[in-house]
Amino acid sequence: MKISNDGINLLGKLEGSIKDGDFHMPYNDETGKIIKEYCFGATIGYGHKIFNDDDFEKYIDGINEDDAVSLLRGDSTKFSLNCERYITSDISQNKFDACVILSFNIGNKGFKNSSVLKLINNTHAKTDYDSLESAWKAWNKGTIDGKRVVIDGLKNRRKKEWDLYNDKGYEQIV
Repeated sequence: MKISNDGINLLGKLEGSIKDGDFHMPYNDETGKIIKEYCFGATIGYGHKIFNDDDFEKYIDGINEDDAVSLLRGDSTKFSLNCERYITSDISQNKFDACVILSFNIGNKGFKNSSVLKLINNTHAKTDYDSLESAWKAWNKGTIDGKRVVIDGLKNRRKKEWDLYNDKGYEQIV
């Protein structure tokens, strides 16, 4: 199984992008501001991480929509493969897409080691959570000033992913 086109479209909407006119511009993922120099958290298009100065130079003038979607499709492949590898239960396309979207945001390692995955594969698995929903929605925190805090944007994203997992139509999520 792989992420569907509807899943890719939803992932792009949830990731968002920073544009200047018709071009997706490099931005700092933490601040959401366009950047002109490489920094940790440099991103372009729909959540594509830029890892060094050399890569940053390729994107300094921005990219068009086709390139942004192409990067998103390429980036989502590794998360799709990860979900396919570790999910052992039979799940529907929308549930799979929700898992890929979650994995894209929390990372392959985070997903692989999560209570979410354990509970998807075995509804009776022992975890720190009383339900799959509570395990899923627990991924709502980030670090601000050295403290783990609930971030409203992550809380909202987890709700949308959970809605998709529970068969709400793709068009109703965003």
